[in-house]
Amino acid sequence: MAPISKNDLLGAATRFFDGSPVNYLDAGAALRPDLAGMRFFGAPLLGAAAAGDPLFEQMKDGSVVGPLFMSPGEWLPGARTVLSFFCPFDGRIVAANRGGGAEIPPEWLHGRIEGQVALGAMLAAIQKLLSDSGFAAVVPMLDERYTSAHKTDPLSRGGGELPDYTSSWSERHVAYICGLGTFGLSRGLITKLGTAGRFGSIITDMPVEADARPYSRYDEYCTMCGECAAQCPVGAIDVKKGKDIAACADFLQSTREKHDPRYGCGKCNVGVQCAVGIPGAQ
Repeated sequence: MAPISKNDLLGAATRFFDGSPVNYLDAGAALRPDLAGMRFFGAPLLGAAAAGDPLFEQMKDGSVVGPLFMSPGEWLPGARTVLSFFCPFDGRIVAANRGGGAEIPPEWLHGRIEGQVALGAMLAAIQKLLSDSGFAAVVPMLDERYTSAHKTDPLSRGGGELPDYTSSWSERHVAYICGLGTFGLSRGLITKLGTAGRFGSIITDMPVEADARPYSRYDEYCTMCGECAAQCPVGAIDVKKGKDIAACADFLQSTREKHDPRYGCGKCNVGVQCAVGIPGAQ
């Protein structure tokens, strides 16, 4: 089996977002007529980590993701590589969500929901590319084994305590391990293209050289400027106290009740200095 290069994979993902109809809003689903054809994602970033990186096992700690987290080898026996994509939202989506207030614009709602469908389709296409080249691959977010839970849910592995919110795979934490960025005060991941976008990953037995993590601290790119706190419509972010995940989740649920089947917020990911890049980076 001849390995596909990392650039081949990134190129395939970029071409998918350029040419696939799923990355553009169908007129029949548009909440406003002028949104028909709106693009969801621009060209993505791609980072890679060795499946055996010890940080994956650390994710099982209750202070990180929690005991539900499955290591790459648990998802795919013989796994060698984890690939993480950051897919930045199109500028139209980001611009529409700037500004205060609790109203979430249709552009962002579409990006969060129909955009997630586009992200899943891209990952499935890359999975097929790997499979057609003779390599096994798993997309955790599309796998029936993926699960998430609140600490009150009767789910645990090995009897461990659950943090407030946990899951069997965390796209942001995986992206951190793959060298794509570090966490901000809002708990978004700050990449060189910013925070306004979505993450997705693939586990494969194809060997890919791991990317070096150009940081040594989990929150290295965050300046603690507090801009995201000011943007939050429910005051769920505080420079001293951090983020109140429950308050954030409650607000997201209120948007679901208002816009069902769509929901979303993302106010802390727009109109801030880390929205489209690393603060202070040249």
